[in-house]
Amino acid sequence: PGLSEIEILNTAIRNPINFPFSDKIWGEGRRVAITINDKTRPVPNNKIFPPLLKLLKDVGVKNENIIIIIATGTHLPMPENEHCLLLKKDLTSHYKMVSHDCDDDKKLVYKGITSNGTPVYVNSIFDQADIKIVVGNIEPHHFAGFSGGVKSASIGVCGRNTINHNHALLRDPRSSVGRYEDNPLRRDIEEIGRLIGVDLAFNVILNQKKEILHALWGTPETVM
Repeated sequence: PGLSEIEILNTAIRNPINFPFSDKIWGEGRRVAITINDKTRPVPNNKIFPPLLKLLKDVGVKNENIIIIIATGTHLPMPENEHCLLLKKDLTSHYKMVSHDCDDDKKLVYKGITSNGTPVYVNSIFDQADIKIVVGNIEPHHFAGFSGGVKSASIGVCGRNTINHNHALLRDPRSSVGRYEDNPLRRDIEEIGRLIGVDLAFNVILNQKKEILHALWGTPETVM
């Protein structure tokens, strides 16, 4: 593309897809939770987060009301000394950052059940936020069709029982790479996202060199 990575990200932030930005939504008292993928995912967070955090500052959200949750899924929680693997210290020092633990039942909240029978338990800190944002990349996924959208929250900050029940759907032959609209596992992920109340997604598309080719910012469904 003719734009630099920073220009691509800023263009996306300035042009939200299907989301009504207004003072009623944002403000000093609003609590914002942002999910960030753990160290196993190749997401250029140090490029993505600065324009997103600047936007939140510009619309009046205070630093102390922003929490970044590492979306580990069933992976081991990341200790604090590894947070620098995801974001530079000059960013993490200004915001609270915690790692999700899918087995800590005391920090999970039940939100209902999907049409496929998946019981939905989500991280309580994420649940308490007024605005819930997911950050990640969109790429082919071997059984979810594609990564991106609500996936980093629907899987990343939910309980083990939720994740295991969802992943059992991979036995369906339609749960395959590049399949989205009629992929039962991906449809279940979308339904989990609606139950846990994901508001916005900031997603990028990368080339093989992990350079940003495109960015999208808006409601998760329209981003996907």
